[in-house]
Amino acid sequence: MAVLITGGTGFIGSFVVRSLLERGEVPVVLDIGEPGHSLQGLVGKFIFIKEGITDFDFLVRTMDGHGVDRVIHLAAFLQFGCERDPRRAIEVNVHGTLNVLEASRRMGVKKIVFASSGAVYGPQVGLINEKSPILPNLSLYGATKLLGETLLERYHRIYGIPFIALRYWGVYGPGEVHSPGMANVFKTIESTILGKDVIIEEVGAEERRHFTFVKDAAQATLKALFAEKNSHKIFNIAGGEESYVTFAEFHRIIKRLFPSAGEAVFKGKGQDRGKVDISLARAELGYCPEYSLEKGIQEDIDFLMPYRK
Repeated sequence: MAVLITGGTGFIGSFVVRSLLERGEVPVVLDIGEPGHSLQGLVGKFIFIKEGITDFDFLVRTMDGHGVDRVIHLAAFLQFGCERDPRRAIEVNVHGTLNVLEASRRMGVKKIVFASSGAVYGPQVGLINEKSPILPNLSLYGATKLLGETLLERYHRIYGIPFIALRYWGVYGPGEVHSPGMANVFKTIESTILGKDVIIEEVGAEERRHFTFVKDAAQATLKALFAEKNSHKIFNIAGGEESYVTFAEFHRIIKRLFPSAGEAVFKGKGQDRGKVDISLARAELGYCPEYSLEKGIQEDIDFLMPYRK
């Protein structure tokens, strides 16, 4: 039996694929993007199908043809893309997720892990845990992720399909981002490692975020997939407490570790987001962040150095 990963060539997906291969799995990767640098040298060791999640019949045939019994659903249209193209946002994040769920029901899938987002909470400050209220002024992206969680709950209640939804926060690190969102903002900041001076229009220098290194996000995803006993279905995923910093501090760490990095000017006027409580994921999934900000940024520097001119 096989694991299907939608969005498997994407930012988090690429590292999930690597981790599954290390476990001896042969994942089925479904994505509209080609495998990038993060999967270099591994093409041929997993099944790659260049297709999206909006074709329901194709999804059913793919699951049936490859004996899929578990699904990691990462494919999504990201934050700023949702604001620019609401129709596409609904098509991918809502209709696409419903396609994945209905195909999973028909094929008797044993478990679904869903990539949700901290955006479901809205612009909250203070400590955020899974019981924090959902604010009414969600972004369209956050609303589509919250609806995805609602659909999963419905399919679990009516059809008994087990699931876990992971609310990732501030994922950064080496790899490719295929759609405009906060991860792309992080990519722009990280590009200063290449000696570029950048202007960040979307966020302000003193805005705080709780960051998560991409390999920790992938670790959490596999913990969720193979978890056998968990009383909760929704978990926050973020880095350790020291990973809650401003965007300016994030860039200062880059400069401290790599003094010849370019400058970053932040021109946005967004809002802080609160520190994230990950104690539930620690207790029930065994998730433990392995990367401090300095360790994660150093790995990012090492990854980007061959591309520096």
